[in-house]
Amino acid sequence: TLIGKGVFSDCMNLSSVKLSKGLTVIPNSAFAYCINLVNITIPDNIEEIGSAAFCGCKSLENITLSKNITAINGGTFAECYSLKAIDIPDGVTIIYEYAFDYCVDLETVKIGKGVKTIQKRSFYNCDYLDNVYYAGGEHDWNLIDIGLFKFGV
Repeated sequence: TLIGKGVFSDCMNLSSVKLSKGLTVIPNSAFAYCINLVNITIPDNIEEIGSAAFCGCKSLENITLSKNITAINGGTFAECYSLKAIDIPDGVTIIYEYAFDYCVDLETVKIGKGVKTIQKRSFYNCDYLDNVYYAGGEHDWNLIDIGLFKFGV
């Protein structure tokens, strides 16, 4: 099952989504600016979420990510103003630049132990981000390639 790039972008009245079990990729900008989307569960059959896939989903409060994704691409969840917390699964190895840019209400991030790289500005303009938890140990945390300005500093 395939869906096209930007296929549901700007669907202002879209409030819920159920993804097909045959779908493995959510393409770039697929649900961008669906301003009334509140919750999304990305099932484990999803292996890739494209850049800006949920960018500008201002009402998005709850995201459950597939345990089979390996990256949070650039701008994937940027401008999700209502998001307060995110759990990044252990299978994710990289969080790209601007992945959570302008998630202004984001307070808590739980980072899975598989993360090896957090690019600069991954959490840029997340002014209320106070709680960052890492599933691995201190030694593994110190080995993560953390880009300059990743938390908007």
